[in-house]
Formats: sequence, C-alpha cells, structure tokens
Amino acid sequence: MKTIRRKKYIAYKCGKCGIISVFPSAIGDGNTCIECSGYILPIGEARVHEKANTTMTIGINVDTTQLDEAMDKAEKLNALLCEINKTSPPL
Repeated sequence: MKTIRRKKYIAYKCGKCGIISVFPSAIGDGNTCIECSGYILPIGEARVHEKANTTMTIGINVDTTQLDEAMDKAEKLNALLCEINKTSPPL
C-alpha cells in the first residue's frame, strides 16, 4: 500500500474581507490576507489535496542507417542530374 505523506496546514479567515486562506503549519505568525492584506485569524486545521506526479519521460532510439543511405543516394542522384543539365543541350 502506498503511503501518502500529508503536510499539516492551518486555515485562516480574514477579519477584514472574510476570505479563507490556507498556509502550511510550518509557517509562523505574521501572515496577512492574500486578497486585502488584512489581519487573519486561525479557524482550524486544513488538508490540501495534492495530485500525484503524472510526468513521464520516454526515450526513443531510432536506427537511421537506411535513412542515411537513402539521403546519400539522393545527393548523388541530384549531383548527377545537375551535371547532366550543365552538359546537355536544352530540349
């Protein structure tokens, strides 16, 4: 079973505008309302839902040997066509 560590948070209510803010319990006194900078009063313990990390890294290795060979052949064909166009009279 996966153990989920929960940080403790404290909910505060602003005495000026009434909005409720939540701060980590490790943060000491001195906080003010995040909306109006008014004074806040603690109203109880809170829990914050945190989503699990959903980042995934995928590596893809591609063999480009045949692509490299095809590019070499295309370059040679292009060079040959350029050489033919220089030496042959226009039609």
